[in-house]
Amino acid sequence: MYYWVYDYGLFILQYTSSDKGLTRIAFISVQENCNLIYSENPFVDIHRYMLSYIDKNPIDIDVALDFSPTAFQKKVYDASLKIPFGEIITYKELAIMIDNPKAARAVGGALGKNPFPMYIPCHRIIGNNGALTGFSAPDGINLKKKLIDFERNDTHEF
Repeated sequence: MYYWVYDYGLFILQYTSSDKGLTRIAFISVQENCNLIYSENPFVDIHRYMLSYIDKNPIDIDVALDFSPTAFQKKVYDASLKIPFGEIITYKELAIMIDNPKAARAVGGALGKNPFPMYIPCHRIIGNNGALTGFSAPDGINLKKKLIDFERNDTHEF
């Protein structure tokens, strides 16, 4: 297992991977020591994607992921990947996208378990009433709001 930490200025991300692919992206507030091998090599593509995100011009990449989502989670994550930069939709709209219109709460549950925030853009999904609900990162809802505002504004400031 490998890990790498990078401070993008907007946030600090810690990546972990196996030899098969990326296993996790985590928002962190400080780098912690862990019993993994520190190496940036497995993370070149996802780092390139994050730099393009910060530049407000995210590139399309296909990152090898090493995780075992349920069939439902896979549908939710695949649909989330289709939400364009700077756009938001509701949990209900995402449920409709996956042909399960009554599954808005389950969609929220799946997104709460998203192991790849920022790559799978769960921050772009909001409550049906427009409320910013749930975001499993330090400073949760505040960070979600900052990410949405960052994507929707013309400035490169966070």
